[in-house]
Amino acid sequence: MCARSGAVCAYVALLYILAVNGCPDNRIIRYYKELGCSPVPVNSHCPTSFDCGEWDKQDIEKCWLKGKQYNIGEDVRPLDEPCVHECSCRVDGKRAALSCITSECPEHLFDVELPKGCYHTHELDTCCASGELCANNGTELIRCHYEGKDYYEGQLLYNSSEPCKTCICDSEFNTKPRCREVSCGLELHWAIELQKGCAPIFYGSQTCCPIEWRCPRYGDRVIHRKTKKPSASVNSTGTVCHFGGIQLQIGEILVGRGEKRGSCQQCSCQLPPHVTCIQKSNCKSSPWRSTKTLDDCPPER
Repeated sequence: MCARSGAVCAYVALLYILAVNGCPDNRIIRYYKELGCSPVPVNSHCPTSFDCGEWDKQDIEKCWLKGKQYNIGEDVRPLDEPCVHECSCRVDGKRAALSCITSECPEHLFDVELPKGCYHTHELDTCCASGELCANNGTELIRCHYEGKDYYEGQLLYNSSEPCKTCICDSEFNTKPRCREVSCGLELHWAIELQKGCAPIFYGSQTCCPIEWRCPRYGDRVIHRKTKKPSASVNSTGTVCHFGGIQLQIGEILVGRGEKRGSCQQCSCQLPPHVTCIQKSNCKSSPWRSTKTLDDCPPER
């Protein structure tokens, strides 16, 4: 297979090197940790896989959040998410799912232009803007210089090399910056996709959370790594990814029926046990948004 496409072969080799000799995409490690999966080896800075056994045991007729189960109709507490006010367990098709009320921030909901030199201020632990400040009214404002840009007091800063971290400009930024880890709210917003065994799709390299999900469907196949004989360790449960009824070894790529190699999304086994996908930054849409999955229809004949 690899002999026919040098680009695919090189990509497979790169993924294998990253997974075996270095740390995979840190967003994938955070994805597992947010789900409560345990790293293997335990407490490893650069785990080779994760144990997500508790997810496999979950009852689809109940809702789950941070290891606790909820019955249909039950309110869910605590949320620990600044942009989510309340959630309850509801029926969604054949499964139970969380239904949540999220914040509608005025600065996003209403297209109100601020006076020149004014900006919205934020707090690290809140969802919406906490106020406004103006840099042209004679007030001496704290200024932070970061990655070639100037920020004023109360503005949020995003690190291009650490997309899952948000910091705030304040008087201590240069000596002791206040930052927080971004939560993707995976169990709150994507429980159904997780239960179906769908793969998270991350956009390029500058976003923290999945933007979409790629679910198992008929016609999925694997582009295998070219090896003479798989080792026992590669075939062990902890070092393979599972996607629908398909098993992938580290470095192997998942493609769908009729899908061209090198498409907008590249799905692969980077860090078992889940397949993960990266959408290229120059692609405008996903080819899987309206595709029926294994969970939606009977087997094809």
